[in-house]
Amino acid sequence: MVLSGSFLREWIFSSLWLGVVPVAAVVFVTSLLLLVGVAESPMDYALSRSGVAVLGAVGCYAVGMGFATVRRLGIEIGPEAEQLDERERQKSLSWLDWLVLAMVVLMFLGWLFRPTVSYWWGTGSFEQAVTGPVMRLMFLGAYAVPIVWSCWRDK
Repeated sequence: MVLSGSFLREWIFSSLWLGVVPVAAVVFVTSLLLLVGVAESPMDYALSRSGVAVLGAVGCYAVGMGFATVRRLGIEIGPEAEQLDERERQKSLSWLDWLVLAMVVLMFLGWLFRPTVSYWWGTGSFEQAVTGPVMRLMFLGAYAVPIVWSCWRDK
């Protein structure tokens, strides 16, 4: 996929950017409350970590907006997209596809709960065990918000 002028114009001037402020506010407040209330971190440390969390969430939101823009413009991703006919696109998942999907889900769960497991093993901190999975879920939510909002708006 080559970035065309229509893609960039649609992405930059999209009304989906209105959702970045509420997403950033939710991430900031949630991370600040987790760090100060649960992990009992000092306020200056909690504020700086919350600011970094907001930057990460805005980045995830921008990537999600890119995928929402690609979907809205109908851009096919990948060189094999033109070569498949409609029957092959609607083919059900084979056992190999299910195996790959299961591996991806297991890797995702390992990535999500790595701080918690390391805390249980005695190598991590309580702060990472509490805030790690929540922050990662908020980043995934920030990525999914523009895609879901775009799908809902186009109905």
